[in-house]
Formats: sequence, structure tokens, C-alpha cells
Amino acid sequence: MIKAHAGRLRVHELACTFAADAARLARTFQGPGQLERGAQEAITHLRVAGALDPVHHRAISALEDRVVLISKMIGRLHAHPPPVR
Repeated sequence: MIKAHAGRLRVHELACTFAADAARLARTFQGPGQLERGAQEAITHLRVAGALDPVHHRAISALEDRVVLISKMIGRLHAHPPPVR
């Protein structure tokens, strides 16, 4: 069996470039949905990474779960902000 180094694969290079571009784009989002859209980008990238890397799937899935939880918490906080003191 021939094993390839992921960092040397063209598809890996393109995926990394795409992820960096998506992160830059997410920073430009404005308005109330800004954080949720950025979180959704992160979740999507983690799902793709988990599917492509079965060795690290468990760790990537744990990160994805945390991002989902954080996104939900931010959404709830935005919908129901704490009272101003």
C-alpha cells in the first residue's frame, strides 16, 4: 500500500486555501447573524475534515460538538441578552 502525505496532496492544499478564504469571508459578515454564520462555516469545515481523516475523526467530532454548543449558546444569548445593570 502506498501512503501519501496529506500536506503534499493538491486537494489538501486547495482545501486549506478554501478554509482560509472562508475564515476571511466570515470575518466580513455583518448584522445579527454574523457569529452564527461564522460558526456554521467552522462546523462545515470540521465535518469535511472528519470525513477525510478517519484517524482523527473522534477528535474532530469532539471539536465540532463544542462549536455547535458554543454557537447555540451565542444564539440564545443574542436572543435573550442579560438585563443591563
